[in-house]
Amino acid sequence: VSLITGYPGSPVAEVFTLCEAHAPYLLELGVEAQLANNEAQAAAMVNGARQVPGARAMAVFKSVGAYVALDGLAIANAARPAPGAAGVVVVGDDPMISSTQVGADSRLTLAAARVPVLEPSGTQEVKDLVRLAFDLSTESGLIVAVLVT
Repeated sequence: VSLITGYPGSPVAEVFTLCEAHAPYLLELGVEAQLANNEAQAAAMVNGARQVPGARAMAVFKSVGAYVALDGLAIANAARPAPGAAGVVVVGDDPMISSTQVGADSRLTLAAARVPVLEPSGTQEVKDLVRLAFDLSTESGLIVAVLVT
């Protein structure tokens, strides 16, 4: 991954705390972690990164943010990425409304932008499916989502 971006919000806010804590190590690996002003900007950043051959970019936000990013994701999936480029969004849903204001189902939101969704059932599957999402994105030319709850 060359870019990790997004907008913090529970249940995925810790991603950005970890990126900040490990920023020197990430830069050593060639990973730029950049907090976006909002989810729409994060989607645009992922789409922009996909214009670089071989680049892999990820955006992370919560379910409410998927609504904010929807136009950017739809535009990204209508655009052609550069060869070998990939984009993944990780969306944190909170169906029990324990840490966010809306119990949205991001599968429906993401379907409107033609974003395929992978749903891991445990921590090992999160790791495995993020890798698979990048591979699927490279092959299909689409942004692919990983939905975590």
